[in-house]
Amino acid sequence: MRTFGKFAVKVLVAICVLVCSRAALEVAHALGWHPELQLANLILTAPSALQIELVMWSILAFVTAALWLLIDYYVYGRNYAALCQAIRKKLRSPKDRPPVTTVMPGIVWKKLKNDDWRAEWRASPEAKKLGFKPHKLQVFQGCVITQFDEEWISDRARDMQTEMDQWLRSKQR
Repeated sequence: MRTFGKFAVKVLVAICVLVCSRAALEVAHALGWHPELQLANLILTAPSALQIELVMWSILAFVTAALWLLIDYYVYGRNYAALCQAIRKKLRSPKDRPPVTTVMPGIVWKKLKNDDWRAEWRASPEAKKLGFKPHKLQVFQGCVITQFDEEWISDRARDMQTEMDQWLRSKQR
């Protein structure tokens, strides 16, 4: 019964918000301001009566939704920013491991403070000691990695590893 009561209150609030939004538009009409006509003229070249009515109901729906969210925010204390942030965190890759499962030569993944990941290619300690440049190269930064990104990182790591190996062979001769 308690759930039904909460639902009924929300429906009543929605109806009240709709009535108040419609009343606000009627007050605007009484004062000589027709926002739906101005918006329809702005969007369409020669709006018909049906198109103007459609724009008016769109404005009404937008105002109603905005007021309903505002009332919901103040009455129930919902923090929509925190809800959006929680949804974004769920969509991100797991926090414990990098977004790529493929092993790539020389790639080191580092977790950043803003939940992003940075992939760096690093030269071997031997090549670094002998003076190989660059000894470190950033190849990716972000939280979501696409198939293209993964292939590009892998190709870049392979190229840098080959270049470093050839350089090491030339130094050892």
